[in-house]
Amino acid sequence: MRPHLAEVKKEFESFVHHFCAQDRWLRDNPIEINWSLGDLYFPPMDAPVDHPLVRSLVTDMTVLGRKPDVRGVEFMTNAAPYAGAGVSPVIFEPGGDGFHGHDENVEIHSLLETTKVIAASTLDWCGTR
Repeated sequence: MRPHLAEVKKEFESFVHHFCAQDRWLRDNPIEINWSLGDLYFPPMDAPVDHPLVRSLVTDMTVLGRKPDVRGVEFMTNAAPYAGAGVSPVIFEPGGDGFHGHDENVEIHSLLETTKVIAASTLDWCGTR
């Protein structure tokens, strides 16, 4: 069973509190935890591995002879607001290099495969095949 977000926040806040108690300066100047960025909120995303969309992407990628890399990541994404609205976002993208750099690129063969997998998974999700 996955912990509820409130439990995770409480556990993290407790950890930070006890961490601060170990240092003389931090006892007088404890770390303040702010769970938002201005008016923006980026809730954690947790799409279950057995979610129908994840299963569909994995199946359709396997059909193309590719072994998908299903894993969690530790960065903010534009999908976070959808998670805040109750949607289980999944990040699925083509391969490339130079992530967010001046020479970021996408491999054309990977882009074509990704397009096919997204199209097939959309058909699966909509129940049209």
